Amino acid sequence: MLARERFSWVQLTGLVLFFGAYFVVVSALQRAHIEPTFLQKIGILAIAAGSLAVVVLIDRIIAWLRPDRNAKPDERDKLIELRASGIAYYVLMAGALYVGCYLPFLATTWQIVNSTLAVVVIAEIVHHGLVVLGYRRGWRV
Repeated sequence: MLARERFSWVQLTGLVLFFGAYFVVVSALQRAHIEPTFLQKIGILAIAAGSLAVVVLIDRIIAWLRPDRNAKPDERDKLIELRASGIAYYVLMAGALYVGCYLPFLATTWQIVNSTLAVVVIAEIVHHGLVVLGYRRGWRV
């Protein structure tokens, strides 16, 4: 498995696990009508983001220790990255329009924060999912 594909797998798995757990906890607190303090909300978010950062850091250290760490991306790598980034960009922009233009009239501050975070996470999942798909199935012109 190529380093770029492995990194996308790690990112994809980490995003789904850690931020999936974050959104489950946030929705469970809302359903139970429990209003955590600001510090508790930031703490829950920091646990999710910090856990993902630790996993990615470990993967980057492992990649740095490998002998093929200086491999330059070829045309296929660049094409996969370009197409995945382009599609993820449109997902992010659609979400940004929703969060920035529609939600301020309806939602509270933390609902906007969580919606923005969800949009960024969804765009990253789309990006890394398409990178994995590109390496697994290839891109057809």
